[in-house]
Amino acid sequence: MQPGMPEFVVLSLALSGNPKAQMCTIVNVLGHTEAQLVVHHSFTTGARIATDVAKTLFDSGRGHLNPHRVRVGRLAPGILLAHLSNFDYALKVIPTNSETRFVWLSSNTVIVRPGLEAWVLRHPLSFCVHSTCSDWTCTNEELLRGSCKSRIEERLAWPAEETRSTPLSTRIRTLAATQDDALVRNDTWLSHFVRYLNTHEDGFLNARPVGLLTHEGSWYPRHLLQEFRRALAGTPFEQTMLRYNTTGPRCPCCDLYGVGGNSLYSTKGACSFEELLLPTYVWQYHRDLLAHAAPALAMRIWQRPQTSRLLVRAMDATAKALFSGNALPHVFAVKIPHRHSPDIVAMFNETLTTFAPHDECLHSYAGSTTWPAWH
Repeated sequence: MQPGMPEFVVLSLALSGNPKAQMCTIVNVLGHTEAQLVVHHSFTTGARIATDVAKTLFDSGRGHLNPHRVRVGRLAPGILLAHLSNFDYALKVIPTNSETRFVWLSSNTVIVRPGLEAWVLRHPLSFCVHSTCSDWTCTNEELLRGSCKSRIEERLAWPAEETRSTPLSTRIRTLAATQDDALVRNDTWLSHFVRYLNTHEDGFLNARPVGLLTHEGSWYPRHLLQEFRRALAGTPFEQTMLRYNTTGPRCPCCDLYGVGGNSLYSTKGACSFEELLLPTYVWQYHRDLLAHAAPALAMRIWQRPQTSRLLVRAMDATAKALFSGNALPHVFAVKIPHRHSPDIVAMFNETLTTFAPHDECLHSYAGSTTWPAWH
């Protein structure tokens, strides 16, 4: 890329965790991407980013550390604020144009293979209806029986070419076109958000359709994010984000939704603004883009805190088989919620050894046997 020429893809990373996890995430992302990378480090995870992590970021020649730090936590609005802050900073330090895609990455998203930039450029933005495009759709019993691969491919397959279709792509595009948001609207985990939109049409978001999209590996063009920023300004949602950032209430969204409680769980999933506000905004105001959208880049695998070694090996074997096939051209990364990246790398040793043999984090944690959550 010539100096001053616009970048076509920019990566936004919300970094957290201890220095080991920070380094694992940074070397993994830098090792499997080519785009400019903007990193936000939450002030809740330490006084400053680890020195060697910052050096690795800057030495890459394409890493940028966002000097503005905000409060980030799960089931809270800070994740959206962090990525919007990265977006604002990127516009100051990186040449872009209106179609530049901004890709959101989480600290515990482990990239397995390169090429995400080319895929992102073929699609205007990411979209799905609920978690139907990203979550593994098999049980632990199916994993242990070895039948998980075929079930996932049957449920999550996405076409590599625009001229083709799969059952999932046909279904999602039909739901998008008909504004059928029943999957989101009937999810009790999101009930406070749905109820709020039903009773507070204020010019920002309408009552329907209501969207939900996993934020890890999602992307949006610059012009849409700028429009969203203007529409969000001054709304109760923005005020809630800013209040959480400055005061850190135990229930960040209780006031917004009129709910009594003092826990992050008091409003369930309705405070995860990063997965609700933009997807809903896109569905309501940019439906013309959805016919050519694609799912987020990360595949999520939900597991209990205690995970057996036998199950871990079955997960690793299934992931290796999936990445070896052609059914999931849109998947470039894996995420296990509530795990840090070194743990995920240790769990998927065989998969990363096959598809990312030069990954520096893999070299550090391959064959790890010290993780206490395995038994």
